Amino acid sequence: MNERLGGEKAAQYFLHEFGFVEGGDNNIADINISNITAVANGTEVQDTRYLVEAEPYYGDGLYITPLGEKSNSAFQQRFDGYHDTLVGGFNSTTMANANVTVEWMELDTSVDQVELVEVLTSKLSNCTYKSILLGSQRFVSAVVDSIEANGCRSGKTPTLLGTFDSSEEIFNRIQEKRWDFAVEQFNHMQGWTSIHLAALFVSTGLVISPPLDGVYLSGPVLFTQDDAITDTFRECTDDAFPVCPNTLSPNGQTSSCQCTDRKQIRIGGVVHGITTDSFWDAVFAASEQAAEDMGIQLVFDRFEPQASSEILYKRMSAKILSLCQEGVDGIFVSISNEIVVQAVQMCLDLGIPVMSINAGYEDSKKMGLIHHIGMVERSAGYAAGNKM
Repeated sequence: MNERLGGEKAAQYFLHEFGFVEGGDNNIADINISNITAVANGTEVQDTRYLVEAEPYYGDGLYITPLGEKSNSAFQQRFDGYHDTLVGGFNSTTMANANVTVEWMELDTSVDQVELVEVLTSKLSNCTYKSILLGSQRFVSAVVDSIEANGCRSGKTPTLLGTFDSSEEIFNRIQEKRWDFAVEQFNHMQGWTSIHLAALFVSTGLVISPPLDGVYLSGPVLFTQDDAITDTFRECTDDAFPVCPNTLSPNGQTSSCQCTDRKQIRIGGVVHGITTDSFWDAVFAASEQAAEDMGIQLVFDRFEPQASSEILYKRMSAKILSLCQEGVDGIFVSISNEIVVQAVQMCLDLGIPVMSINAGYEDSKKMGLIHHIGMVERSAGYAAGNKM
């Protein structure tokens, strides 16, 4: 996860709830913090201009971590993102004279819950902190008890609460409206993806081309009270989504999350690679191997040469729609023509997850598909021309 970005997203949520809205847009999900580049502590940071709604409120921020973690780069980056965005948000408005500060508080994890609550209840007694962000989820219960003991969640200017990482307890608190959000990094995906990419490299010597910043991000994603967080999602996130025959959670206990039987997963594939095009031989062979490795069902038929490209695209469209109407669990397609785009949209309307491969990067972005695996054709052409 991009730790600083997680802190920035947390601060953006706080600012939005306080009544400070970037550029007049009231949708926190659409906030883009890439407007103005500034320099703070020797590094470039992003400064966003906020508009003030009719009755905004503000107050100092508090960042809480376990004792001794100020030397931990992840905790530091989370703090920097939270601090710079929150303070910068106030400074970019007519509230610039508010003089808001963000304090870093460390708590000893060796003390018991009763002592933690006493320390925090004293610290939060005046309700002067209007945003509290935990660097980890360890102190959620103590913070909730202390905040509620002081009545800091009531009235028109409640203290807002956020934490990095999640658990079933945190999701329950959010659902009960006793907590505002969690910054999720999907740690099970970090473990799973690392093994698969490492195995790919060891067996082939190949790597997936990294993003521009060189980081494959599993987060940050904010879960708030507006999200429909189901019991199943809460349980399975905690238990790392066990795969049958494994029915255990990470702590060795029987998981409350029903294991996934991969033999029942049915994935469809439809591409424009015909049988006489040798480029696609490796794609089909690798797909079959991956399906065997994962233990899933794969429906991936290859078309014979057609009388025209238009006929091929129509056949692709019909096959895509047929698979989606049959109820495959997901489908990957090459989006090589507008006819195919229409079929993909029908699949999305049916609630079928779709990803694109090889062709269709721009269409994939427009339709919000879950992934595009392939090359950005324009960029490849540009790089070739630049080399020449």
